[in-house]
Amino acid sequence: TNTPNADRTRYMSINTLVSNVLTLAGPAFNAFIVLLPEFTLTLGSRVWVFSSYTWVGYFLLTGQLLVLTFISCCFREPARQQRRKPPPLSKVGNVLTLCGLLPWTRLLIDSWLYKTGSWLIFVLNFRNTFTNGAVNFTVPLITSRDYGWGQLENSYIFMALGIESIVSTMLIGYLSKRSCDRNLITTWGLVS
Repeated sequence: TNTPNADRTRYMSINTLVSNVLTLAGPAFNAFIVLLPEFTLTLGSRVWVFSSYTWVGYFLLTGQLLVLTFISCCFREPARQQRRKPPPLSKVGNVLTLCGLLPWTRLLIDSWLYKTGSWLIFVLNFRNTFTNGAVNFTVPLITSRDYGWGQLENSYIFMALGIESIVSTMLIGYLSKRSCDRNLITTWGLVS
């Protein structure tokens, strides 16, 4: 890869930490956000609704755009190095991936991904994305149904989850200096 192993986890930890701080900021400021005025804004055929539920989304969108700007301005990709290309797929592999159009099917048939252990990154990314989506959509439904909780109480849950994620990221960044980062991230992903 282009990023040295010593810096790879460090930069990913910084990126995750900044993103998680902003994800935490929405629920943390929800006590203030629910006090903001509610109104609609009509621009042509578009209607923008500003309520206690949409203010959080607008706040998070603004924060994430600021993070994108920060990352784009403050981080530079190192110079590209020559890397060895994986061996070409067989005829069956080209058919199954539609000549590379469906890269996920390559996981099942590409021996290079098995030899390098790269297939695990695909699996963990899917698991993490699925878990994140499941938590974001099901926690409010369950707490509303079982406990009668509203927007503010659910914010406390998401704030606690954000704090846990920030602590995890800082811990992985710190421990990766003493241990193999790939094994550490894999173990932590399976535990959480």
